[in-house]
Amino acid sequence: MLCTMQISSSDQDLIGDFSRKSAQLIKESFSEVIRSFKIIDCRYPYEFESRHITGVVNLYTREQCMQLLNDSQSTIAHSDKRDILLFHCEFSSERGPNLYRYLRKEDRNRNEDNYPSLNFPEVYLFEGGYKSFFEQYSEMCTPMAYKQMPHPDYMDDLRHVKRKSKTWNCDSRGGRSSRKPLKKSINYS
Repeated sequence: MLCTMQISSSDQDLIGDFSRKSAQLIKESFSEVIRSFKIIDCRYPYEFESRHITGVVNLYTREQCMQLLNDSQSTIAHSDKRDILLFHCEFSSERGPNLYRYLRKEDRNRNEDNYPSLNFPEVYLFEGGYKSFFEQYSEMCTPMAYKQMPHPDYMDDLRHVKRKSKTWNCDSRGGRSSRKPLKKSINYS
């Protein structure tokens, strides 16, 4: 699994020193090589509204991922600057990876005749999710607070979204053993 957006340790133009690169990306420290980036927060709306990384987009259903894909243009693989998507959920262990995989699969299907072009050639997962990011960069979160998904204040909301999420995401997946491991992630430490 690649960490902190490491793609090739031999290419000096790429970012990845296994430390603070994700926060620097948000602060636009890589504008010379990054054209655009979007952070996709896959947590439920009540989690997102109570606290999130400043400037992120809340997408938590497959339908919303498809809309993101529909709104994008196919990218030539060898352009001068890169466009990046970064997915996360609370721990980046289920919801973020599921939507990451779904978007990647649909992007490949959509661009099957244009191989290797993709709408989103670089898609990453924040290792450790919002919890890990907040622990290191709370000043980049709005508000500067963290509450776990099953927080007592939100139990009714959690029950509601869990009931709805099966229909939102057409939940017909198999068990965890059928999932392929992710190849790219961002490690905050």
